[in-house]
Amino acid sequence: MTRSVSEMLRGAIQIRVHGSGAEAFLEACARKGVVFQDILRASDASYTAWAAAGHFRRILQIGRQSGCHVRVIEKRGIPFFARQFLRRGALWVGAILCAVFVVFLSGRVWTIRVEGCSATTQAEILNLLRQAGVKTGAKRSEISLQDVKTHVISKCDKLSYFTLNFVGTNAVAQVWEREDTPEKLAENVPCNVISALSGVILRLHVRMGHPEVKIGDTITAGTTIASGTVVSALGETTLLHASADAVLRTWYTIRAAVPEEILALSSTQRMHVKQCFIFGERRIPLQSIENTEETWYDKHINRRELRLREDFRFPIALESEIRYPCETSGEPATETAISPMLEQRMLLRLRASKPDAEIAGYTFSMERSGSGAWMGVLRAELIETTGISVPIS
Repeated sequence: MTRSVSEMLRGAIQIRVHGSGAEAFLEACARKGVVFQDILRASDASYTAWAAAGHFRRILQIGRQSGCHVRVIEKRGIPFFARQFLRRGALWVGAILCAVFVVFLSGRVWTIRVEGCSATTQAEILNLLRQAGVKTGAKRSEISLQDVKTHVISKCDKLSYFTLNFVGTNAVAQVWEREDTPEKLAENVPCNVISALSGVILRLHVRMGHPEVKIGDTITAGTTIASGTVVSALGETTLLHASADAVLRTWYTIRAAVPEEILALSSTQRMHVKQCFIFGERRIPLQSIENTEETWYDKHINRRELRLREDFRFPIALESEIRYPCETSGEPATETAISPMLEQRMLLRLRASKPDAEIAGYTFSMERSGSGAWMGVLRAELIETTGISVPIS
């Protein structure tokens, strides 16, 4: 143990001595106070041995005088380690600074994601989170989850529940919105069931009460589907809490006009690029697009983020915005150019207004309005369920 500690503190070298005067070399070293350890004979004219690093210059001098070749084959100890450390000082300093930087960033919020929004916009929730201190660069240790939850719920009456969780450097806000459902009548309140839609009955389910319609009937909004007034064979009248629903085939027609200002566009095949370096909430432009009055045919944004893994992202990104200018022909857009886009948008509009309905089929056509503008006409056939309880007056 003493030998190994001494070697570590002072440094030790293992040498290989080769030459006809190898034995004379060892004797000369002994006379001049150079002590060797673990001497091993490799051949008749070659030895390996360990010596203190401080004797290296004296060993070389004796080797030249003895006509022997001396070569260092291994080094050991703190002096050699310290020398390597100093040579790579910049690398070590960089590694330490990088580690400090990662520790610093890992305790902060760099991305905020909101999930579950429908009626409530993400911008509203993000603004409330910012007011509560949840913003890019905020320290996680300074954020009280209970205080944030109380603030968001108290300031937004559209929410029924809210949670905030931290995943790495990400803050994930999950919202549950209130559903505006009609007040449900108590089971002991006599009522009828009426339709809120107009259409043809495909299926009818009467769980309680007397059916007032049958499958195949065409009904309008307000028609009674099931009555809570039941007359027995003896003429006695009983008031019940009717329960029923009907599946209807309904039809809707949606029209949307295309403004005459829309012109036919064609790409010029040219490309303008704008690059930004992003650090936290700061955007530093690296390459600017010239201010022109050109119309942009299309735009693409590519964002490359610096991250260690999916849930640990650095607040550093490079964003490239590529714009493709276009030329205008000065003539109104043709029916062929407008029709696919308008049809898709009108279908999205229909699905948004009737999220619970099944689209059984639809037709789309283009018509000219009185002013000469194009108008899209979507005629859709839906399958919907209806049934509203109303008290018997």
